Amino acid sequence: MINFYNKIYHACETRDAVTALFASVELTNEIEQVLKDTGISSKHLPDLVGAFDPNNLEPLVSIAQNHQVKFVELLTANGVNIRQFTSFDDLKIYLDSL
Repeated sequence: MINFYNKIYHACETRDAVTALFASVELTNEIEQVLKDTGISSKHLPDLVGAFDPNNLEPLVSIAQNHQVKFVELLTANGVNIRQFTSFDDLKIYLDSL
């Protein structure tokens, strides 16, 4: 999912409204599919697609950041352990240790 967030952030930085919209839609759909039939609702996550304004992408960045925080909170609250890496080297060290 982090790739979708990164696409949104990058698209907003480069003022690529089309990519920002598509990444927002794809992220929303992906989360809905992942949560389908789990009993967990995404209704408390901010509306990324609704926040889209092709003439002003800055609010979308804020909404996406908030969405990411809320999504991590949702996963954590439901027992999902999220592993994060600060660099590719850290990821490589982890993978080599398996």
